[in-house]
Amino acid sequence: MRVRSGQRALVRVVNASATLEHTVAPAGDTVQVIALGGNPVAASQPVPGLRLAQGERADAIGEMKNPGVSIFGETNPTQRATGARCANSIIIEPGKDGNRGAINGKSYPPTDDILLHKGRRNRLVFDNHGPMDHPVHLHRHTFEITRLVGERCVRVFKDVVLVPARTSVEADILENNPGPALFQCHQQFHMDFRFMALMHYAE
Repeated sequence: MRVRSGQRALVRVVNASATLEHTVAPAGDTVQVIALGGNPVAASQPVPGLRLAQGERADAIGEMKNPGVSIFGETNPTQRATGARCANSIIIEPGKDGNRGAINGKSYPPTDDILLHKGRRNRLVFDNHGPMDHPVHLHRHTFEITRLVGERCVRVFKDVVLVPARTSVEADILENNPGPALFQCHQQFHMDFRFMALMHYAE
């Protein structure tokens, strides 16, 4: 959500899962719980996030100190990457047959298209399994870096990011520019050797 500095936001969070606990939090801000299960809280305190068991509900107010786009979501990277079909794991590894890079096991042109889901913030996980650094670039879009080599990031917007060898970078992208977009390594030699794929929007 887009917020202004000092703006207060009221959120109601429901863990509708029948099997999983969830911990949700705003990036870089705190929230103040005002009700649990619809019942007012007598002594409300600022907390960094909300841990909700199956079926639990919470109402909270967040005072946004960091203007711009604020992400409120699951803090567990494994659950975040598998939730609501909004995550794409992009595995970067050495190519075969003389190619310098492969994306999810294939080098262009037979690479599988990377799908974005309309109207959502899509999580991209750039997972570099190889021995070389790769500056990856997505045409016609800007993404927000949310985790860089294990460190959480807030309000870092780019269209090129370096993914160091044997590390990962996570980024959120809002699907707002229809049409095919080229995803590539910006190292020219790597691109020449077919390190690229097409990204487009799912119907």
